[in-house]
Parts: sequence; structure tokens; C-alpha cells
Amino acid sequence: MTIINLNGAAQHTCKCSGWLQHWRNFSVLPMPYRCPGLLCREKAEVGVLVQRDDDADTNWYIVPLCKLHSQLKGSLEISSFTPLISADVSETCGKSLALVLT
Repeated sequence: MTIINLNGAAQHTCKCSGWLQHWRNFSVLPMPYRCPGLLCREKAEVGVLVQRDDDADTNWYIVPLCKLHSQLKGSLEISSFTPLISADVSETCGKSLALVLT
């Protein structure tokens, strides 16, 4: 799968203690130890704001990457098994508890 690093997560916030924790909170899979960048062997340690490289999908997502890949601009090929977690806080950590329970 190809993603585009939006290089701007620092300007966007959520109610979790950072984007990496946001990914952990809303992923159904355990945190990957290695960066999902193809052929990358570095540790995944940064939650990164990305989009799919797909004109039909303009949503923003969070994905865990290594420090090097988190700083790259443009497209990056990652493992297709890596879940992209929505960065739309109104649909995730920004929902009020009353709405989540109903």
C-alpha cells in the first residue's frame, strides 16, 4: 500500500497522549515492533499523519513509522497488513462518552 506523509501531525492534536497512542488505542492489532515501510528494519516509534495515495480517499490516517520514515516527504510504500487508523478525532477519541455508550 502506498501512503503520503502529510508532515504535519504536530499541528493537529487528539485527546490521546499523542498520535502513536491514538494508533494503539484504536487499532485492533498489537503495535508493530518494526516500521511497516517496505524493507525497513527500524523500530516503529512515531505516530504519523498520512493519506492513502488514492484520489478516491482523502481521509487522514495515523500509522506507526520509524523516525527516519516519519520525516520523509511524499509517498512511501508500507506493508498492506498495517492498519491505517482514522485521524478524525470526532469519530475516535473526540467522541463524548455519552455518544460512545449509546
